Amino acid sequence: MAKATQYTQNGAHIALYPMPSVESVAVNITVRAGSWYEAGVHWGAFHFMEHMSFDGSARFKNPISYNFFRERHGIYANVYTDVDSMGYSLTFPRTKLSEGFTFARELVFGPTFPDRQLQREAEVVSQEYTGMYSNPHQRFARNIRERLFGQKLYETQGFDGLRLSAWGGWRHDERLVLLRESLLP
Repeated sequence: MAKATQYTQNGAHIALYPMPSVESVAVNITVRAGSWYEAGVHWGAFHFMEHMSFDGSARFKNPISYNFFRERHGIYANVYTDVDSMGYSLTFPRTKLSEGFTFARELVFGPTFPDRQLQREAEVVSQEYTGMYSNPHQRFARNIRERLFGQKLYETQGFDGLRLSAWGGWRHDERLVLLRESLLP
């Protein structure tokens, strides 16, 4: 059970679980965003954002500066997506609270989604999707899903590099607005 639970001004739920014997801090931020909530030109946007999360922020201009800061302060960070959520998972030493939360703030609220990375990340995500069904277990799971629910977004909308033309056509500020709106509870 959480020792302290509170809500921020925007309604975000924060639960603290202090464990005095543990020398590290774990932070998990989960956002209700994923393919279940995406439609039209936004389809695939959060998976794409996941891949671009470490490509730059206001403070960290490129992946190298992100990685240098992480290694220097012992920060582990991962971004993941699922059908119903996008998450940020971080751990860092208890002695590096300021650095860990600075990194979390940049990762979650400060990504720049640089245009120079769009094509590369679209190719990575496209390869990830097409490679997913090379595993026999995944092919079986897809077959079951199709029989139960019919063809869904991946099959009916196609997978043309996550509709890169639509994503790349968004202005930079529009990409950030989509992320910001999704971070509200």
